[in-house]
Amino acid sequence: MPDTVTMQLDAVEALAARLTDLGAQLAADGGSTRAEGARLGQALTGPAAEELTTTGLGWADLVEALATRAQSVATTLTGAVASYRSLDGLLTERMGAGPHAAVAR
Repeated sequence: MPDTVTMQLDAVEALAARLTDLGAQLAADGGSTRAEGARLGQALTGPAAEELTTTGLGWADLVEALATRAQSVATTLTGAVASYRSLDGLLTERMGAGPHAAVAR
């Protein structure tokens, strides 16, 4: 198995940006879902109301968890790209940047 890892840093950054946006949208949706779940439960009475409220709040928890995970992955990817570019810059400095030196993009 080869030890080389190849990735397109610009594509990884674009993915991180998309995940950041998705996380923000999901966080907003989670908040509105939580409010709607509570509101829908008030429309009924008895066990059905409790079940509807619980289901709505549970769904909101799932959406908010997905938002948190999306944002966490985005942060990790952004940090990985920054670290890789920093390391690549240091290696380029130490090795001397010739006219054909490879640089992370």
